[in-house]
Amino acid sequence: MPLFVHCREAAEEVLHALKSTPPVAPVVIHCFTGSKDELKRFIDLGCYIGVTGWVCDDRPERGSDVLR
Repeated sequence: MPLFVHCREAAEEVLHALKSTPPVAPVVIHCFTGSKDELKRFIDLGCYIGVTGWVCDDRPERGSDVLR
């Protein structure tokens, strides 16, 4: 069963926790709204990324540009 993590403005803390205590289950960063850098760092740790309607947002820092 996967571990779902709702990370809201706490990417550094969540990344630190995942690195210091690697989970034994797959991790889904639920409702991701972070930056491209944060996205890459979560993916590099093997996390799955969940996105919602924010991908339609026209603000560049929160829009679909992050997923490209």
